[in-house]
Amino acid sequence: MLNKKTCLIITTLFLLVFTNSLFSQNMRGRQGGDPKERLESTMKDLTQKLSLTEEQAENIRDIFVEHFKNSRPPMNGRGRGKADSPPPMMKNQEELDKKIIEMLTDEQVVKFKEWRDEMNKRRNKDLPSGLRK
Repeated sequence: MLNKKTCLIITTLFLLVFTNSLFSQNMRGRQGGDPKERLESTMKDLTQKLSLTEEQAENIRDIFVEHFKNSRPPMNGRGRGKADSPPPMMKNQEELDKKIIEMLTDEQVVKFKEWRDEMNKRRNKDLPSGLRK
């Protein structure tokens, strides 16, 4: 029979694994699932809020696709590739925003920055308090 200390350790490990699993599922659900659906949703939102032309929308879609292709290093069978570690998130976001802003008029840039601030606030609101900026 197991002693009290062993039972306590097993129970604690179970709770840690279970809690981590629930947290991961919850965060994935908030990110919107399928990347193609998220891209379409983002493009629809940007097209409406910024009054993008068809050409602007197409160019910005291409920027997003290229950005996400380049921001995810290939897997090497045991996790992320060591040599291909991703750049810091803030730098990545700034580079993406800079490329998008190049496609916009001055009026659209103002609206885009407002949209980005709104997205950042929404993202931070969904994070647990210990991970917020």
